Amino acid sequence: MKTILPKILLSLLFVITVVGSIWFFSQNAESNKASTNQNTESKELAKQPETSQKTPETSPVVADPAPTANSAPTSAPTITPDPTPAPAPTPAPVNSCIITISGKKYGISELIKTHSGGNVFKCGQDNTSIFFSKHNQAWLDSRMAKYKIN
Repeated sequence: MKTILPKILLSLLFVITVVGSIWFFSQNAESNKASTNQNTESKELAKQPETSQKTPETSPVVADPAPTANSAPTSAPTITPDPTPAPAPTPAPVNSCIITISGKKYGISELIKTHSGGNVFKCGQDNTSIFFSKHNQAWLDSRMAKYKIN
């Protein structure tokens, strides 16, 4: 019994792994089909010539069948325009934090992420006293040279 139990557990684990993998890949395949269909529709819309007046896209209105003696009156279908997607956010500029030390400008956006003393910088301001409270002129000339803005 002791030698059979590990074999059964390994077999069960293998079956679960295979079934899980099949399910995972089938879910991804369905997602890829949906995104491919959306991309195809976008490309087809881009190929159509643009007109001077844009009208909202609507679904075609289909007339109701003629009423019969037993049918109840129906209301007209409601037409709703497609929602307009929100614009993409604007990326931040490369040097979104510029400081001044001894009258020279330094773009330190990348330094802020790795500075061992934390974010002690005051962007857009003179940081001379803050800098020299922890570092010396040699440090400024060597380590800060790569952040200097001409």
